Amino acid sequence: MGTRCLAVIAATAFALIMPTAHTAAQVDRPADPPRVLRDSLARTTERRLIRRIEQDNAGLKTAAGSVAAGLAALRSHELSGLSTDARNARQHFANARALDPASPWPLYGWAVAMLPMIKADSDPGRFGFAGDDALMQDLGLDPRSRARRALEKAVALDPSHTEAAQLLARLAVETRDSEAATQATAALRALADAAPDDPGPRIALAAAALQIGDLETSAAAGRAAAAIATGAERSNARHLAARALLQIDGREADGAAEYFAGLRDLDRPGASRYYDELRPIATASELAQLERLPIVQAQSWIETFWDMHAALSAVTVPHRLATHFQRLPHADAFYRREQRFGSPTRNALLLDRPMSPYDDRGVIYVRHGAPNDIVRTRNTESWVYNDLGSRPEMYHFTDGGAEGIQGFNDWYLMYNLPCDYDFNAARAVHDKRLSKLVHRCDPLTVREVSALVRRDVRNALATDGDPFGFRRPLSATYDIYTFKGERGWTDVVATIGVQAGPMRPLTIQGGAQQYALRTSFIVIDTAARAVARKDTTIQAGAATIANRGSILLGDVSLTALPAPGMVHRVLVADAYDETRGQLYGGPITVPDYSGDNLMLSDIVLAQPNTDGSFNRGSVSLSLVPWQAFQQGAFRVFYEVYNVSPGHPYTTELKLESVGKGISGAVGGLLGKRPAVSLRFDEVAPANGLVIQQVRDAQADPSLGDYRLTVTITDQRTGQKVSRVRPVVVVR
Repeated sequence: MGTRCLAVIAATAFALIMPTAHTAAQVDRPADPPRVLRDSLARTTERRLIRRIEQDNAGLKTAAGSVAAGLAALRSHELSGLSTDARNARQHFANARALDPASPWPLYGWAVAMLPMIKADSDPGRFGFAGDDALMQDLGLDPRSRARRALEKAVALDPSHTEAAQLLARLAVETRDSEAATQATAALRALADAAPDDPGPRIALAAAALQIGDLETSAAAGRAAAAIATGAERSNARHLAARALLQIDGREADGAAEYFAGLRDLDRPGASRYYDELRPIATASELAQLERLPIVQAQSWIETFWDMHAALSAVTVPHRLATHFQRLPHADAFYRREQRFGSPTRNALLLDRPMSPYDDRGVIYVRHGAPNDIVRTRNTESWVYNDLGSRPEMYHFTDGGAEGIQGFNDWYLMYNLPCDYDFNAARAVHDKRLSKLVHRCDPLTVREVSALVRRDVRNALATDGDPFGFRRPLSATYDIYTFKGERGWTDVVATIGVQAGPMRPLTIQGGAQQYALRTSFIVIDTAARAVARKDTTIQAGAATIANRGSILLGDVSLTALPAPGMVHRVLVADAYDETRGQLYGGPITVPDYSGDNLMLSDIVLAQPNTDGSFNRGSVSLSLVPWQAFQQGAFRVFYEVYNVSPGHPYTTELKLESVGKGISGAVGGLLGKRPAVSLRFDEVAPANGLVIQQVRDAQADPSLGDYRLTVTITDQRTGQKVSRVRPVVVVR
């Protein structure tokens, strides 16, 4: 921009802020010069001209002139970053405040000029020692708190001052001041109504209402702002609406939709908001990977992140998001970290503090939710979780008072448990390992028990969860089979059996009773960050269940990319009783059936001579997950891949008693044709590379464990492949 053009802008600005007649009333009460001057200064980049505007207006010695000088100094600071410019701006606005106490502009400008004084959390402090700025915050003397109080006065003077109300809302959120947020909310409601096309007041209203827990107002304001905003503003509005909706019961799906929609228009500050919310549960490697990504790739990464974490808990993505965003404000309210500087105490487990604004209780809370029980003795408390594993798990915290440590009173996880009878006796009822310390609390025993407890804590800090909170278990048995899928994928089938006795039936038309089992079958590739899942409901009438011996049976199928080292989850829940259910899981390898080599699917065991819910091709079977059969009668199904078309192949079935050899193990084996031999010589069809085989088998009726081995040999190539499946003969 040329000098002549700048001079025109400056002359225009001066014409707007300087009246023709220099009476006090005219000078102090221009029409609305501050906004006009601020906007014109925003288009000016030459500091020499801006400094001249500042000096000329300061020389007027009037309130309007001092406000204009302050705005010029603020613009100079934007360009230079010099603290002297911000200090000059504060002085100009202070002068204006003294000359005109009834105007909100001096207060607003002074608050803006205070913002450059806000220091990052990593700053060592005003005097170079840890914690002094934290102390200033506790006393309300830090720049952010002082600016917030000035804005409160500005909004009280003029609730229609848009800039003051919006900045007050922002600082109220940053300082977690509910009173200031309430004041900002009231002003912003009116401003939003008065400016229907401006998203700014609505965005600020959404943030302020969220701070005071007015979720409905926050959600409505955020959605209204998103409807008229563009770009980064729209992303921010949707993010605020999502945070509110995810905390409202029944609105989780709407909240998730807004959350992911907000990812579409991310800028760097918006990305930081999303990233900061992931930090409490993301691993260090995940965060490093995320922060290296271009922002345009962050959307798909974050979507996959929540797919993974929802799948590991066997919940839906909206459910997992809602739980996370309900935990964050609770941790923020009750578990804020006070000690931001300095080394941890000598008995702190986490010497390397996690990337979290919360103390160690908050770290555990955000990852795993509220404990089932809390045991407190003196300056310690232990959190008990009943649904994180096969036994109750405990995490032990102290505020340091138990060790004579005075100071910040942050709660931290203990490295070594104390030799304290009351402490250990109160907790041994939940964790039997602590009973050792009740009877013998010598150094070696303390180290032994503490090491076991530390192992549990390390596992908890590496995982996160969203337990359903089932109050009553629902025991299930399941088995998993794999088959060749299309285009290099693998079909994975879980067959599930549940005792129907504890379940609640539903009486349907005609007085009949029906049972329903809600199931989720999930396969997770943690390395590739890929999830395959199927959620369904299995139904059966009471008569059908009676025929099965009070067992509700069903099958769940999905398609997954093959890979080793994966994990799976199987969730079973009574569809008519939300309090009863259970989650199962563990490692799984999904085999790769692609390629031209001879291959064999998993061996499937089914009820003899009956059709069922499992259908594959022309085969219909009634699968049983427990691999146990009365009198040893069962049906065998498997698929053979890549036998040479039109050429002979051999099938060998060997059923042997475990530890007893083959002799006497097989009483008879019948295929499609009568046979007593374990060997079948057949010819592969000429028009396909997948062969399905069904065999009805009869083992020796003596009770016990058997091993079934199926071996396929391609007579043309000599290739051979085998699979093994255990079989149990029961009464």
